[in-house]
Amino acid sequence: MPTQSGYVHLDGAELVLKPADPSLGLTHCLDCPYEPEGVMPAHFAAFVQRVLPDPSVRARVQEYIG
Repeated sequence: MPTQSGYVHLDGAELVLKPADPSLGLTHCLDCPYEPEGVMPAHFAAFVQRVLPDPSVRARVQEYIG
């Protein structure tokens, strides 16, 4: 996934930030940096808890979408 910080690559079960590589042919990137230690904003966390009240379902959805 191309971000302002570089490419976020899924290597097995681990996310790895790789430097941008024009030879991959990607012409777009997300308008945000990759912040692996970032905290989910409180209003978004509240929304996720409201629409997915079951913790196991929340964990599965988070695993699925990253």
